[in-house]
Amino acid sequence: MAPGRRMLLGSPGARSSTAARTVVAEPGRAAGRGTPAAVTSALYLPHVLARLGIRIVASLVGIAAGIVISVATLSGFSASATSVVVATLLFWVVHVVVQFLALRIFVRGPSVSLAVLLALASTIVALIIVSVAVSGVSVRGASTYLEAGVIIWICTAVADVIGTRKIRARRFG
Repeated sequence: MAPGRRMLLGSPGARSSTAARTVVAEPGRAAGRGTPAAVTSALYLPHVLARLGIRIVASLVGIAAGIVISVATLSGFSASATSVVVATLLFWVVHVVVQFLALRIFVRGPSVSLAVLLALASTIVALIIVSVAVSGVSVRGASTYLEAGVIIWICTAVADVIGTRKIRARRFG
């Protein structure tokens, strides 16, 4: 459709068979369709990648802070400096996979309390896997796993809140 040309939607040349209304096409836009998909994707992709990057960095920082705080405060938790970096990366991957699977398998309806319980459980499962897989990380005792899991979970939750605020500040500020 030519720019500035009017088309009656519902007519043979229109793309939609909805109720008749007049639409004026603007340059670079399809009548009644908004911005073309290629332009929308090109403009939207950097914002999506920025939000994804902020969420990933916030999560990694929260996990690293939780591991460092656990090492500093819990006598049954120890880790070397290099193993903290490896443990953070492995923990993030395992946590994302375990949480995704847990939410797909166990959650049928929206329940905040169940989501919180599954997040804490997936944090502890990820901690168990990391302590087995990373040689420099040592966790002794079930209570230490629980305490470290809660510490890491709280740090990750705080980091996610901060990340969400940064995303909103970029979007609206």
